[in-house]
Amino acid sequence: MTLTSDLLELPEVDIARHSDAALALLDGFDYAPRVAQGREAAVSEGSPGLGSRRPCVSNSGGGSDHPVWDPGVPCARKGCDMLSLARLFLILFVVLTVIYVSVSLWSRQVRKRKLTREWQEGETGGDDMQAFIRKGLEEYDDSFRRKLILLVYIVPVAVIAYIIYVVNYT
Repeated sequence: MTLTSDLLELPEVDIARHSDAALALLDGFDYAPRVAQGREAAVSEGSPGLGSRRPCVSNSGGGSDHPVWDPGVPCARKGCDMLSLARLFLILFVVLTVIYVSVSLWSRQVRKRKLTREWQEGETGGDDMQAFIRKGLEEYDDSFRRKLILLVYIVPVAVIAYIIYVVNYT
């Protein structure tokens, strides 16, 4: 045998001779004071049939009572951040649709009042009131002003996309 292999292969007698010194070194590390005793957390099921796995929450922070995602603990469901984003956009779409319909109806009503006032002032060109208002509303439906109301959908989504970009990539 060579010298290197002799050093790597210690006989059992040499190992037994040094074991007391090695154990004394390990015992010397037990000087730190104990602040608290560790114990296993009791895990109970909330409802029968539902597991006690940790719920998957987003890592957006939230309030003080909202738990934050811990990267050391694997998520019970994969893609939970995408589900949160999909839920955000679904709620945003519903809210923006309500706002769009409200603003659209309000704008059409304002245009109808303006056409009625215009007809009463005599600037009709000889039409009866209903025909004048119907023709004016048809022109309004094809106008650029009516299409500007679609910005109700575009602006908030663009702002949210910009915020997501700034927070994650700058």
